[in-house]
Amino acid sequence: MGDFEDILSELRAGDIDGEDAAERLEKFSGSSLRKRAEGKEAAEARLAELEAENRRLKTEPKVVEALKKAGVDFEGLRPAEVQAIKSLEFEGEAPAEDWVAKVVSDYGFPMSGGVQGEPPGNEPAAAAVARAAQGAPAGGGTASGVVTPDDFGGWSLEKRLRFIEKYPEAEESLGKGIPMTGVAFS
Repeated sequence: MGDFEDILSELRAGDIDGEDAAERLEKFSGSSLRKRAEGKEAAEARLAELEAENRRLKTEPKVVEALKKAGVDFEGLRPAEVQAIKSLEFEGEAPAEDWVAKVVSDYGFPMSGGVQGEPPGNEPAAAAVARAAQGAPAGGGTASGVVTPDDFGGWSLEKRLRFIEKYPEAEESLGKGIPMTGVAFS
């Protein structure tokens, strides 16, 4: 039995007087239970924070390793880029090459001259995609003044939102598969 039931049973049997029972039952009062519930909520919130921190600590080294393998120049990273890397999450045991390529392309991380441990011309797909993205016209294809639905779909959410803010008609046009012409955006 629980403590509450034990107290009731002792009262019924006459093994405890009313004053002792009242003292022991105070911990079951509404305010006491609310305090315990608040403590539980705080503990659950702290647990969620610690689980997120644990996940970050486990994934960060894998993300760093994958980005180094792709050729990201960690010495050239700005503080905001370092923070972005710390917040990255991926699915599975290790970051997939296409995930790495997209991250490098989206964030525009600086690339080192050569990929670590790879002979020239034999770089991973992630590094090749990143280098191609760095060599692309500023703004992801808008140097020609044309944005295709594929260009738009490959941009980060933040970049797409900025583009829609500047060109409100873009969402409808690109959503219908119609390229936008005469735009300048970076």
